[in-house]
Amino acid sequence: MQAIELIVPLFLIIMVGYVFRKTRFVADTFVDDLNRIVFYVALPATLFVETSDLPGVSIELAVAAAAMFVTIVVTAFMALLVSFRLQPMRRGPFVQGTYRSNLAYLGLPVVSTLLGAESLPIIAIGIAAGVMTNTVVSILVLRLFQHDAGTASIPQRLLDIAKNPLIVAIVIGLLFSTLSIPVPSLAVDTLSLFSRVSLPLILLVVGFRLSFRNIGGSLAAASASALMKLTAMPLFMWALLTWVFPATALVRATMVLLVAMPTAVISQSFAEVFRADEQLAAAVVSVSTLAAAVTIPVWSLLVAV
Repeated sequence: MQAIELIVPLFLIIMVGYVFRKTRFVADTFVDDLNRIVFYVALPATLFVETSDLPGVSIELAVAAAAMFVTIVVTAFMALLVSFRLQPMRRGPFVQGTYRSNLAYLGLPVVSTLLGAESLPIIAIGIAAGVMTNTVVSILVLRLFQHDAGTASIPQRLLDIAKNPLIVAIVIGLLFSTLSIPVPSLAVDTLSLFSRVSLPLILLVVGFRLSFRNIGGSLAAASASALMKLTAMPLFMWALLTWVFPATALVRATMVLLVAMPTAVISQSFAEVFRADEQLAAAVVSVSTLAAAVTIPVWSLLVAV
């Protein structure tokens, strides 16, 4: 019951963002600007603060990163086998929808709300491993099924990983932690304010990006992809951290909840760039986000620490 009480307000804010879109309460340009603030300032500030003062190289964090990599690759392979029932143009978006979790925009606020501040360093490492692995696997999957990839450049996409502000913030934070460089308290307090304001802004952006228009023709495939994303992927992560990798209860709960997040909006952008079925990609995002309002509380109860 407590998990539901914590989750419901978060999804209500998402719905407020969706209502803003439908009623045109705010302009698209405003949300684009808000998204830039979140992506380039608020989220990096949070991730830097949480990784800049770690007690040292932790086996727990290494396990979290390894588990994220293995789970993404295995989930993608399972989805790949299922996808051959679809037309070639739809296979890439289907597969991508099953493993590309909304780690930063939903994972960070939702998991930290459910598990508390002690989960934040694990979340940061999970995001770093997930962003890098997701990008590489998505390039491979979309290239596999779409020979005419337009202007998509594999080197450019890989370079985007290194320039991603979330990755940059985590790497700099880990350098500060590894080299024991103290961050001035004034800087920490300022960055912490950005991290506090990021939660509602992130959720509003997620809600504003939802779209259920023209979803009918993709509903069956999108539902199947979302089902794998919200059930098979977190189940595999739970099994991996229970029987294969030595994980604490907090690491297991954090990582399971991270991969239990719905499909990330960026999967739609990748589908567009690689000239795959963008409509299916958008449908997977919307269907999985809607269904996650039910599945996330269930997973939070199953992995309660």
